[in-house]
Amino acid sequence: MEKNECDIRKIDNLGRICIPTKYRKKYNIQDNDQIEIINTSDGILLKKHIKKINYEDLLHSLLSIKFGKEYDTYLLTKNDITSFENYISDYIKKNY
Repeated sequence: MEKNECDIRKIDNLGRICIPTKYRKKYNIQDNDQIEIINTSDGILLKKHIKKINYEDLLHSLLSIKFGKEYDTYLLTKNDITSFENYISDYIKKNY
């Protein structure tokens, strides 16, 4: 188990703090990334926000790229989206 580290930082008059470089690198936090502020029983937790994928938009974009403009009006069914979500989930499990 990783030992907890403690870094102390001051909050400026606008309520901002500076996240040390070692943590920005470790958690791949870049300029303009969004940070979640989570209220816990022990205090607050800062966490990089990871945008959730809209599978319907992604699938529509992939179909348009692969088959051209005629798929711009392709109607996606719930079954299409579920199949695509399962495919992506399986792919991630196998490759990551």
